[in-house]
Amino acid sequence: VAADYPHAYSALYTSIASLLLPILEVDNFGMELCSMTSTGKTTALHLAMSAWGDYYDLYSCWGDGASHLYKESCQGSVPRTRDEAQLATTKSLKNWVYSRFGSSRWRSTFFSAGETPAGDRTKMPGIYARVVSLRGPPFGHDTARGGEAAEEVNQICRYHYGHLSVRM
Repeated sequence: VAADYPHAYSALYTSIASLLLPILEVDNFGMELCSMTSTGKTTALHLAMSAWGDYYDLYSCWGDGASHLYKESCQGSVPRTRDEAQLATTKSLKNWVYSRFGSSRWRSTFFSAGETPAGDRTKMPGIYARVVSLRGPPFGHDTARGGEAAEEVNQICRYHYGHLSVRM
């Protein structure tokens, strides 16, 4: 279903790419989905994380406080995800990106979603070298068609997840 929506599929491919980082000996990198509210960003993150497990077990939001730290410390190479970037302070956004780039503790990709790109918010050009910003609705500009596709993706991910992590 998401094949017609390159931003949504890019999130899935980026998620799976975390397995290749140590093999290719490349640094961690991030991807962010930037679009207006209610355009499918969270659903695209759901699709990306469904390869690893139940999205709701892997999900964290910028407003979650410190509760996400335990989850992240137990995830190994599973990608990290943070939703609702508009809730992040500029300092926490900058620290999150820089602490993940080149980390020696684990090799993984990381995701964020919000209305504004991290580089624009932090005014730090180095963020653009570490985070790929995909701007625009993940499920297209046709809200009716995109909404139906996003709902279908949610239904599929609700019952089919974790296939990649089982094989690791």
